[in-house]
Amino acid sequence: MGQKRAKYGSRVIQALSEELQKEFGKGFSEDTLKNARKFYLTYKDRISETVFSLFEKEPSFIV
Repeated sequence: MGQKRAKYGSRVIQALSEELQKEFGKGFSEDTLKNARKFYLTYKDRISETVFSLFEKEPSFIV
């Protein structure tokens, strides 16, 4: 069952990479997404809040 899930997971990353590159351009290769996932899984217990949650508290810029 693990190999089936691994194949599914690689397709998800591939599809996500393609969609992000269409919308935002370079910087979202499969390798980059895999590394970001590894980073998160390694340090998720040390990450207290996301950058986006900081923007919810205070405006990111003043117009």
